[in-house]
Amino acid sequence: MKIILTLFITLMSFGAVAHCPLYFADENKCASLEWTDGPVLNANSSFRVFFWEKGDADHSYVSPEQSVEMKTWMIMANGHSHGGPTITWDEVENGVFEVADAKFFMGGMNGHWQVKVIVGEEEQSVNVEF
Repeated sequence: MKIILTLFITLMSFGAVAHCPLYFADENKCASLEWTDGPVLNANSSFRVFFWEKGDADHSYVSPEQSVEMKTWMIMANGHSHGGPTITWDEVENGVFEVADAKFFMGGMNGHWQVKVIVGEEEQSVNVEF
């Protein structure tokens, strides 16, 4: 019985993450990032970020009340990290933000890239897989 209960709790935890990949507690909002072109190295990549109220099974898009910012970020193998080229975004519809100029490059560096989504003072990251 303990094993079944543990398995159930574990599976429910995975389901909660799947329905709220990026959680912004100050606004009780979830977000997800979907690539529309890319990600690729050494060229423009495009993506959209979608926001909805946590617990909304329909994921009806809503705009955060606080400011939204995004940036690319590289985490180096040696533990250092730094920002990438500046990106721009537009809210193309209520709660949907679009980026068309994200650039990722390695330039001989060893590490991995992230996209950071910032709402107000809260920051969440998505690892970039090439």
